[in-house]
Amino acid sequence: MGIDNFQHLLAEMGTKAGLGELKADDTGFCAINADNIVCNMQYIFDTHALYIFGELGEIPTHLMGKLAQEFLSANLFGIETGGGTLALEKESRQLIFGYHTFLENIDGPRFEQILENCINYMELWKENLARMIKGHGADDLLDQYQFTHIRG
Repeated sequence: MGIDNFQHLLAEMGTKAGLGELKADDTGFCAINADNIVCNMQYIFDTHALYIFGELGEIPTHLMGKLAQEFLSANLFGIETGGGTLALEKESRQLIFGYHTFLENIDGPRFEQILENCINYMELWKENLARMIKGHGADDLLDQYQFTHIRG
């Protein structure tokens, strides 16, 4: 198994999709751009696992609390994320979609299906985030002060 299996799956998929031969770098990282969704893949040498992830957009500070509830709800049992996870990269406030799997017993068609599903969910949640941001007006700016109290 190992990195050789990951390299083989990438090469096979790249050739089949007309992208040329895809290959992970020395760190086990590879990224593809599919319909303006950057799908990152990181092979983990110690566990022979694969992390698939992508940035979906920045969450405005003033909507962080409101939107966090939506994302946490979507994560419940992976029902609205296809088994993936929505998370926040704290410093950049980026909404991240992530999926974790092990590569043993995964053949080419299953690998392609996993990537396609991840990309579809990334696209869905990128669109959902944009819609959620547009659906909140300027009045929501006050929400960031909801729990701020003046103390004497």
